[in-house]
Amino acid sequence: MELKALQDKDIQLVGNWISKPHVFKWLCPGGAQVKEDWLDELKGRSTSHRHFRHFLAYVGDRPIGFCMYYDSFFEKEYILSHYGLEVDKPGQVFEIGYLIGEEKYLNKGYGKRMIVLIEELIKAEGGMLILADPSEENGASVRVLLAAGFQKYKDEDYRKYMIT
Repeated sequence: MELKALQDKDIQLVGNWISKPHVFKWLCPGGAQVKEDWLDELKGRSTSHRHFRHFLAYVGDRPIGFCMYYDSFFEKEYILSHYGLEVDKPGQVFEIGYLIGEEKYLNKGYGKRMIVLIEELIKAEGGMLILADPSEENGASVRVLLAAGFQKYKDEDYRKYMIT
């Protein structure tokens, strides 16, 4: 698996994946407006959301999923309200998100591999803590995080401390 930086031409593909039932129910619990918010984030990745890093995950030459991470310093209010954490310096705490868009690649270890690759990028930036907030009902995502070494802090709050 390889991660490649998201390009403008990839946004429609990610939008198609988000619309798939196995993704939409977890990524867009608030409905279609949440999907539009995701797409706006992708479109604003070089302006209003430049602290986000977005990638497509490839197996060979085939894109199979999407992942992202961001420096939590730039989303302080959300991190404080959701995780109860105060982030006072950039480059230390990051949050991740990921999805497998192509159904035939589900339940084959690609989600875990994607997380490992994201961790490598975060570690290279000096990150010390990685956060994730899957729905507790999304058992597959929770299992992937636990298999990747994350620990449950509370519902929808999974953390992994990086060893440098």
